[in-house]
Amino acid sequence: MTSLRKLVKVQAMDIAVDLREYEFAFLLKEEGDISALLNILHKSGAEIISQGTLKKITLAYPINKLDQANFGYLYMRLLPSSLKDLEKVLENTPAVLRSLILSKPFVEQPSPEAQAANRASKREATPREAQPTSSLPLSNEDLERKIDEILK
Repeated sequence: MTSLRKLVKVQAMDIAVDLREYEFAFLLKEEGDISALLNILHKSGAEIISQGTLKKITLAYPINKLDQANFGYLYMRLLPSSLKDLEKVLENTPAVLRSLILSKPFVEQPSPEAQAANRASKREATPREAQPTSSLPLSNEDLERKIDEILK
């Protein structure tokens, strides 16, 4: 029995690892259709992360002879293998006029070394306070020495 529990835990961990985050935007006929849509998402195995409020909008062109629809969006986690099935179900759901599922873009985080180098370069690039200059003119030799100091 213990090995069965371990197997179930390992499979649950694999599923959690394979879940990907998606943004889901949709147009619904009626405001009350949101509950049916959420039910479809839950049946497909989607885990809702956050949900925006529905907003009634005027469409740029009629969809199914409708000039207005309810626009909504949400963020969810879903197995990539379930995505095609979900899209097919949404296409065949009359309450959903349009839907769009976007995968969350992968943003590469710079390494800690690159972040440290970036911070160091920003510190060097910050303007320094102006030092008071002497009112006496510098000779060419003094000017060359100052330039050499700065370039070191």
